[in-house]
Parts: sequence; C-alpha cells; structure tokens
Amino acid sequence: MRLKHLVSSLDKVQGLQNVRELPADDVLVFHNISDGDTFHNRNCMIPFDMAFLNNENEFIKVIQIYPDENLEVRVPGGTRTVLEANLNFFKN
Repeated sequence: MRLKHLVSSLDKVQGLQNVRELPADDVLVFHNISDGDTFHNRNCMIPFDMAFLNNENEFIKVIQIYPDENLEVRVPGGTRTVLEANLNFFKN
C-alpha cells in the first residue's frame, strides 16, 4: 500500500478530481478532518471507496462513490481522517 498524504489546501481540494486511473495500491489520506466537513465527487472519473476513521484510526464507515452520482458527503461525527482508494479496496 502506498499512502499519499494530502497536506496542502490545493491537494486536498483536488483529491481524485480528473483522475482517470488510480494505481491499485494507492490510498489518498486526508488529515485533520472536523465534524461537519464535506467531500464531493464532482469531476471524479473513477469509482472509489471513501473510508472515515476516528482519532484511534478505527474505521467508522466506508462508502462507495461512483462518478455519475454527483454527491456531497458530510463526514460522520468523530471522523478525523478520510481515506480514498479504488472501489472495494476496504472490502475486507
């Protein structure tokens, strides 16, 4: 697994927008998430998993996002880190 930590504001806003292919082992890591933060899938061209983790890096929830959904997702309460990876990456 290769973690790609998104630190700058520009990287965080960009996320998976306009990405046509994500290497199988890549995971995007968004840190310092606060209650009420939102994520969207506008301009995302691939299906992906979005995982929400708490302070102890325990999974709170995993959802699947598809390119044609045009969603805005509010993070579940207690989320401090969000991971994005290829669809079904977090299945097990």
